[in-house]
Amino acid sequence: MAEEDKKFMIPELRKKSRREYLAKREKDKMEDLEAEIKDEEYLFSEQELTALEQQELEYKCKVRDLAKQYKQAGEQEKMEKHNRYYMPEESRSK
Repeated sequence: MAEEDKKFMIPELRKKSRREYLAKREKDKMEDLEAEIKDEEYLFSEQELTALEQQELEYKCKVRDLAKQYKQAGEQEKMEKHNRYYMPEESRSK
């Protein structure tokens, strides 16, 4: 019995661990990107940037904004799922 439980539990534990890791990684990457953008804006605000440097900064800002919009859209979709009405499925047999 214990061997069968292990065979079932290990894949589930791996999935759970992976989800937790990905959530933590997403948070860390967003924090890193925010910090990088703030550093560049603070350090180079008084200097004129080259076209390439300006493009890179704009790209990072766009990626940050898109990531935030994506996360907000996902949260909004979750909220909408709770507020929707779904037709119950027939459970009786014919």
